[in-house]
Amino acid sequence: MHPPTPLIELWSRHRGLAAVGALNMVAAAVCLLLMQVDDTTVLGVNRWNKPAKFGFSVGIYLWTVAWFLPSLRIGRGAISSIGWTITTLMFFENLLIFAQAVRGTRSHFNFDTPLDGGIFGWMGILVLLNTLMLVVLTALFVFRAANGPRPRIWSIRIGLFILLLGSAVGGFMIRNGGHSVGADDGGPGLPVVHWNVDAGDLRVAHLIGLHGIQVIPFLAFLLGRTRMNDRRQLMTLGIFSAGYALLGVFLFWQAVEGVPLIGGHP
Repeated sequence: MHPPTPLIELWSRHRGLAAVGALNMVAAAVCLLLMQVDDTTVLGVNRWNKPAKFGFSVGIYLWTVAWFLPSLRIGRGAISSIGWTITTLMFFENLLIFAQAVRGTRSHFNFDTPLDGGIFGWMGILVLLNTLMLVVLTALFVFRAANGPRPRIWSIRIGLFILLLGSAVGGFMIRNGGHSVGADDGGPGLPVVHWNVDAGDLRVAHLIGLHGIQVIPFLAFLLGRTRMNDRRQLMTLGIFSAGYALLGVFLFWQAVEGVPLIGGHP
């Protein structure tokens, strides 16, 4: 009997996270197609660029949570509730981002009209609630993780902690009033990612932090396929994780100083 495909396995772990994760992936792919036929821009970037990026990012995030949830020693009802809460929060978060793209206006830091300000306010509430759920998840993986390979469990704990640091960078962006430091948002940017090339851009450190929850556990998966014992795997994982976190801190400092990722000081 063949093992289930990853998508079927995700569905068996949490249907809501699996389904809405897939929905985000499909929406992101549709946005990529729309970018080929619609040249409408927002702050100099195709209006479908942001929902495409958020669709892929949130889709991967939801699938990651679905994959890890069964590694907790809590009741099935608690696992279901946590998963559906995160699913609902992220569904409406990306729905608002997509809606603003349809309207041809920016979703973040937009206070041009009461409606735009209200939408951004609700996005902030949804992200804050999701961050609180991440705090709960992190605490559960510290105190209620199921028995399993130590490197794998520790990789989830570390990944969640780095994810929280990335979320904190997002909070700093809100306080800053935008993602650029030393210039207004919407200046010249790098291809695809559109990170500012004339000023510091907080999105770089934000991205590094948000995807720590995939990078660190993936390294643990690769280490688990070697002949290293658990102790050496944990040591390698710790060294890599420290370097990864320091990279995020450095990129955050660089952005706060107004220095672009590539190029000299503006």
